[in-house]
Amino acid sequence: PQLFKKTHDQNEDERRLFFVALTRARKKIFLSYATTDFSGKEKAPSQFWYELPDQNVQQLEISGIEAELQKLLPVFMVVREEPLLTTGEKNILQEQVKNFIWSASSLQNYLDCPRKFLYQNIFRIPRRPIPRISLGVALHSALEKFLRNIRIKGSSVEDLLAEFEHSLRGQNLKTEDFKKLLTHGQEILKNYYQQKKDSFSDDVLLEFNLRKFSPYISDIPVTGKIDKVEFVDEKKERAVLVDYKSGTPKKIKHGERAWRQLVFYDLLVRNCAGVKWEVEHCALEFLTPYSGKEKIDRNVLEVSEEDRQQV
Repeated sequence: PQLFKKTHDQNEDERRLFFVALTRARKKIFLSYATTDFSGKEKAPSQFWYELPDQNVQQLEISGIEAELQKLLPVFMVVREEPLLTTGEKNILQEQVKNFIWSASSLQNYLDCPRKFLYQNIFRIPRRPIPRISLGVALHSALEKFLRNIRIKGSSVEDLLAEFEHSLRGQNLKTEDFKKLLTHGQEILKNYYQQKKDSFSDDVLLEFNLRKFSPYISDIPVTGKIDKVEFVDEKKERAVLVDYKSGTPKKIKHGERAWRQLVFYDLLVRNCAGVKWEVEHCALEFLTPYSGKEKIDRNVLEVSEEDRQQV
């Protein structure tokens, strides 16, 4: 630990990562850097390079090493047709995907990057908390519990804020991030409560999980959980599918993430034999108003047959 300065700055995470890499060496570790970039512009090494104590560093003559590495480059640049997986690893993957159930988020991960999908959805490798995602999770959880409690005993804005703080504490955030998100989230929910308190209804389904209906789309198992289902008629034959978004209002653009998510939900309901109502339309409800405004906006998507076929 004495290899580095005791400092807390914007590079703290990178410095810690560099230190962890150094400590993985059992006897020696070789460090190198490029003196120029691809355009020929001169480059300097990482700032952490200069924080290494001189007594622990030995400068090597690099001309001979570079000559040997040039011979190896053709080997490194060969593109393999198949990923390097052992038979055991292939068998594990085959078992993992055999009963895989697709969701809107797993589909989006695959479209973003197949390797991201592999690590997050198949291998399920844990990820470090991302503040904006943690905020969204805590807001969703607080609203769900708050609206459920209204049916039973009624709830106040203090109850809503308490539910939010409790959920946010479970997100494993750094203290600094927690404090910022707590303040920001409380402002969002106070504004939401003031605007919506007269329109809270018992005639909704919250966190409606479609997995219990075991839906299939073209023989592909799918699942999803809808934030809120609002019925638009007394007989409860037609409903609006609502998805909360913690950010500021954005248009629903064809082909983008939010559009695909809503179309996916529409497909889910249409392919659930146990659901007795139909989708009127889908909507995004944004919890954060535009800067300088207080109004909570909702953007509506009328899902077309062409949308369904594309997704």
